[in-house]
Amino acid sequence: MAKQQVYLARISKKGKESLCLNYGRYFMDVAIRRILLDVLKPRETAIIELARAICQVGGVAGVDIIVSEVDSKTETLKLTVKGPQIDYKDVKKVMLRYGVSIRGVDEISVTKDEQTPNP
Repeated sequence: MAKQQVYLARISKKGKESLCLNYGRYFMDVAIRRILLDVLKPRETAIIELARAICQVGGVAGVDIIVSEVDSKTETLKLTVKGPQIDYKDVKKVMLRYGVSIRGVDEISVTKDEQTPNP
């Protein structure tokens, strides 16, 4: 049995770039639906402002933040982002703008949608 070649491709839909997997003649549009991040933020940054800013990112429908540890200068957060198609790069940019560093991805929920490419 011959191995099927699989590669990642970025395609554009309605001006929005998305990540796809190419399995021969089918494309699988991959969407991040939920992501749980372990993050470190400065104490000066309010979690309400951070949540509002992240919620304005394309594909984000909701944000949950739990403060898990408090230090004299920083706070450790469990940050959950939910939505139909989360743009992780844009979420990361917003967090960097607020001085938040991502320590790790603790959970992720991704779905795919098989499509036949247009001829």
